[in-house]
Amino acid sequence: MVVGFTSQEFKEIVDEMTTEEILDVWSCFDKWMSDKFFDGLTRKDVEQFTLSEWRASFMLPPTEFKNRFYDHMTFDEIMEVSQYFSDDQLYRFMFGLSKNDWQEMTRAEFDVFFVSISDREEII
Repeated sequence: MVVGFTSQEFKEIVDEMTTEEILDVWSCFDKWMSDKFFDGLTRKDVEQFTLSEWRASFMLPPTEFKNRFYDHMTFDEIMEVSQYFSDDQLYRFMFGLSKNDWQEMTRAEFDVFFVSISDREEII
């Protein structure tokens, strides 16, 4: 059972999975199991996410993804991770953020947002 693994032990298993397999497993998680896994990851664990892990993680609700990942990253880290996602996924993410999410953005998150906007008209 997943609850018997540490986050690092479970991550070793997830490292070998496809995005779809990860999403299938995570669909069985309740809030407690999700918190146990993500809260137990170290910064190094997150830095070593596979492409499949990032793509599965980006399917989390936008607020949860922001809080678990982007809030703790530098500008360069956010830019690197963001390249794994399509424009449609990034739009879904941005439009899924709450008012509170926007109010609590880190400097790095705002900098990425403004660098990523190619047309100021999109802001208005």
